[in-house]
Amino acid sequence: MKTKLILIILLLAGVALTYTACKKSSNTPTLSTKTVSSQIALNLAQTLYGGLGGFDISNGLSATASINRKQLALKRQQLALKLSGGRQINDIGSDITCGASADTTLNYSVTDGGVSETIAGTLGFTFLCTNNVFSGFNIHDNLTISASNATLSATYKLSENLTAQSLDPTNADSNYTLGGTFSMSDNISYVSPKSTTTESYSYNFTTPLSIDSSGDIVSGAATFTTSGSSAAGKWNYSGTVTFLGNYNVKIVINGTSYNVNLQTGVVS
Repeated sequence: MKTKLILIILLLAGVALTYTACKKSSNTPTLSTKTVSSQIALNLAQTLYGGLGGFDISNGLSATASINRKQLALKRQQLALKLSGGRQINDIGSDITCGASADTTLNYSVTDGGVSETIAGTLGFTFLCTNNVFSGFNIHDNLTISASNATLSATYKLSENLTAQSLDPTNADSNYTLGGTFSMSDNISYVSPKSTTTESYSYNFTTPLSIDSSGDIVSGAATFTTSGSSAAGKWNYSGTVTFLGNYNVKIVINGTSYNVNLQTGVVS
């Protein structure tokens, strides 16, 4: 069976493929702030909902904890567990208890069906409690993921330090917060037509996100920096993101404000 890492590679490559699909010109233009604001929204959606950050906030915090606390660990370990054929990274016992933590170093490679894949780095988590009741967790990692096949060669670097915390651990439907930092960068080389894409995104959640039980981010704010180059153009911007609820954000770059839908990337 083919490993699952290529699915993550394709997910991550989706950002770069958006740019490289355009016709390459002799002069490299600068991408507009409007174009980049759309891409930032989609990158945030991939991070928070699509598994780029190793989790999906739409699953909720308290619901996962009430069913099986160990599932929270498995969310962050999902990639490594799949790569290792289901082996547990660390034996942390049959139950996750207050203050329990696990850290591991990964170094895994596989070649299957013409695809070569590797993942290396560190990842870990710590479970948090309030008055001896489970209330959240911290995830932290630094990973390098590489993959290549007949058409492309890609390397991704992921780094995050995020903390999720329930506002009311006794209420299964309570909103919860998510704060911390997340960054990613990639370098993708395509065989035909020959081209290279590099890009980076870095986020600092200056006001922790407030997330309801459905996974909608009802409030929160972040600063960001992003840069890169591709066949479609180059860019280097910084700015702010304000989460407005109903899967919409306000992105400000160079003093210009854009309202963007997280699910579609449509700018209004």
